[in-house]
Amino acid sequence: MSSIAPKVLYVINDLPCPPVQGADLRKLHIGRLLKERGDVRVVSLLGGGHVDPARREATEKEFGPLTLMQLGHQRNGSAFTRLRNRFDLRGLASHPLRVSSGDQKLFHRLQEESDLVWIHTLFTANCMGLWHFRKTFLDIDDLGHAKAGLWAKVETSWLQKLNYVLGFWQLKRQERHILDRFIGAAVCSDVDREFFHNDDRIHVIPNGFEAGNKPADCPRDQKRLGCIGKISYRPTRDGLKWFGREVWPLILARCPQARLRVVGYNEGCEDALDFPNFDSLGFVEDAAAEMETWSASIVPLRIGGGTRLKILDGFSKLCPVISTSVGAFGLQVTDQKNILLADTPGDFAAACIRLLEEPCLGAKLAEGGWQLLSMKYTWDQIRPSVERAFDQCLDQSRIAT
Repeated sequence: MSSIAPKVLYVINDLPCPPVQGADLRKLHIGRLLKERGDVRVVSLLGGGHVDPARREATEKEFGPLTLMQLGHQRNGSAFTRLRNRFDLRGLASHPLRVSSGDQKLFHRLQEESDLVWIHTLFTANCMGLWHFRKTFLDIDDLGHAKAGLWAKVETSWLQKLNYVLGFWQLKRQERHILDRFIGAAVCSDVDREFFHNDDRIHVIPNGFEAGNKPADCPRDQKRLGCIGKISYRPTRDGLKWFGREVWPLILARCPQARLRVVGYNEGCEDALDFPNFDSLGFVEDAAAEMETWSASIVPLRIGGGTRLKILDGFSKLCPVISTSVGAFGLQVTDQKNILLADTPGDFAAACIRLLEEPCLGAKLAEGGWQLLSMKYTWDQIRPSVERAFDQCLDQSRIAT
């Protein structure tokens, strides 16, 4: 990097600073890594007109003054126009939200003044209403069409299933064109990179976690499993309902004293919590102390993309993890070595019973999970991937200019 730091425009949806979780952690940590490489200016797209003062203050303390752009809905137009837009191949007419024309002009100016533009997610990019982005790298994060496809598989309403199938094909077409619109892009896993035929312009930047120091091993309650997350988030709620209906009775038949401890925001989620021996704890101030008592953390996801932080969180606390393949998608985990993977009710129940009855197996998995986290999924380990993407795209941007 030259002595003069390159100017980087970092465009995100919402604010990246604490209190945050999930995808916001990715935005925060990548923003910090970009700040190490250049002079970063953050553009934040906001819906609803409300700005959390604490998060704005924390973000500006970290990144300097923010440029805020409000999102608004496009006009619907006639029924024929709406139907035509629904099948728009490029996805811009069908995209529901836009920045104002004034903010679009501002973005053009900021883009021209920058050496590199880094945008988080295709959703955020499409809010600008542009097809081609100059000097711009896109952090795709999760592939939208993959998530829509999973939702279509589990949806019981035929109308909603049709809607998800249509969304799957629309998003797949849009994502196929990403390298026509941007100079490079990032995905979270090697599997997602294969969608782009392993093009050199596609970089793998996994989701990371702040592990801290390795915790001390501790005795675990051999009657206790746990689940942590925002229960009101539909994929988490769906997975917990599936577990309660189809998996939990099989576990109780073998281990009638077993209990499931459910940690996380759960308002209005009684249908996912009303099962025998479920302990609904809501928000817990010290989640680490609670997780130290679990024989295993369960991740029974069937839909959604997500950041897989539930699994990495378990690894960081030496808590054994049981997950579906969907829940662990994109992580380079190995069944029986650092995690137990199960996709049918019978297999998931058997995995839970094993960890309730075999503490030595749990200790082995916990150690394997910690080793995997330390080697691949801390932000220090991910740093070189961000730096390679940054340097390559900055060079391409300057050549294009």
